[in-house]
Amino acid sequence: MKRMENMDSERFIEMMERYLRHEATDEEKVELSQWIGTSRMQRALDGKYTDLWHSVSPELDSDTRSEMWQNLSQHIREERAIGRRQVMKTICKIASVVLLPVAVFLAVVAYYEGGQAKSDTTPFSFVVDSGQKASMTLPDGTKVWLNSASKLSYYPSYNRDDRRVFLTGEAYFEVAKNPDKKFVVACQGVEVEALGTTFDVKGYDDDAMVSTSLLEGSVRVSHQNQSVLLAPSEEASFDKTKLVFAKSKIEDSRQVDFWRRNILYFRSATLAEIAKTMERLYGVSVEFESDELKNISFSGSIRNNSLTNAFYIISLTYPLTYEIDRDVVKIGLKQ
Repeated sequence: MKRMENMDSERFIEMMERYLRHEATDEEKVELSQWIGTSRMQRALDGKYTDLWHSVSPELDSDTRSEMWQNLSQHIREERAIGRRQVMKTICKIASVVLLPVAVFLAVVAYYEGGQAKSDTTPFSFVVDSGQKASMTLPDGTKVWLNSASKLSYYPSYNRDDRRVFLTGEAYFEVAKNPDKKFVVACQGVEVEALGTTFDVKGYDDDAMVSTSLLEGSVRVSHQNQSVLLAPSEEASFDKTKLVFAKSKIEDSRQVDFWRRNILYFRSATLAEIAKTMERLYGVSVEFESDELKNISFSGSIRNNSLTNAFYIISLTYPLTYEIDRDVVKIGLKQ
């Protein structure tokens, strides 16, 4: 008989998604119910972590949150043990906004139920796949929105010793005020420090720049012995090759979080740069007929409702052709 306490947490999240979407098989429902019935999950779901659950899922509407809580807490039967270290080590792959609070909840429960001493060196890590977005609330109340193909990590000591998170990709932060503990985002060798403010950080592995855009408050962006202080509606861009900062004014503050509202915003972006964005958003591969096409620039905003619509809008501006074949997009020049 399969030992449910050793169920991989990634599989649990996948099954929870299927269950909430009413796509789970009868076998999966039984397996999920048995895993939720472990002794530590029972203690976690027996009222002790009710407040925690509500704190990590404030972005959900009340009906969805209640449904998820009921799905988690029902059918508590058997006394079994959850493999805490396995949950802690597994990177939770997030397939939808709804499931991120579940991942946060399980990670925090695993940490507190299993004891703190051995887990302080193992971070909580949350990954958003290409084509997806997610939101979460950190233990101190800071709200975070993660863009496609992004990863956010923090150690269990977060908000106890410090407030430091590690980002690869793009995230929008609404930082909870705490004058005694600065909030730090570490991204691609750049650190962004704040106390209580709203800003966006973008730094993918294959990006030439790490950018920080400030909406409210103030932040200090630094790399080694260099630093830039930002005021609202200012942006700092760090060149990862030249290792220098450039500061500029944000003309339209709405552009900072366009991506949260499913709007693509490009300002003098080359088609090569746009292709990177499309690949992250839609999980496709973009191929160009010639290298010259990669250098064509485009400025404008596009309602991000489909891959076809995005390329159609761009093709109205330039004499381009596009062909979408499953997960490959081929860009050419009209003859």
